[in-house]
Amino acid sequence: GCMKFCPASHHSQLPHYESQDPNNVLSVGQTIPEENMKNLSDPVAAPLKPGQVSLHHFNCVHASGPNTTDQERVGLAIRYMRAEGLYSPRGGTQEHATLVCGEYTGDYWILDEDIETEYGEKEWIRHKEGAAKRASNYFHGTGSQGFKAQ
Repeated sequence: GCMKFCPASHHSQLPHYESQDPNNVLSVGQTIPEENMKNLSDPVAAPLKPGQVSLHHFNCVHASGPNTTDQERVGLAIRYMRAEGLYSPRGGTQEHATLVCGEYTGDYWILDEDIETEYGEKEWIRHKEGAAKRASNYFHGTGSQGFKAQ
């Protein structure tokens, strides 16, 4: 099924829990309890054609129905923010970021170095270190052992 979004749900993050439902394909089975959903606007469908993408706010409540095709569904999270934006990671571990424009003078982020070799050994090591830091913050205090096996 196509993505559905709850209008105006991006103003604050709603409480989540980790579902053990095998049909929930999200990284840790993120689910919003029904009691938190009842005050939201009805979801609006956003059908896409093959090759199209949707962009939405991190807090926007969204969902989709089951994938009824024989092709895997792909999700990619990109967080884009101003260089002077403040960030307080849940676990307190400083994370990596890529500066795409402007100048960064803060100390919230570890700025990524330029890529010397595409898919090079040094680049893979940096990627793994950054991913481990993100996971450390993401799962801090959740009781989760990490991403669900795919």
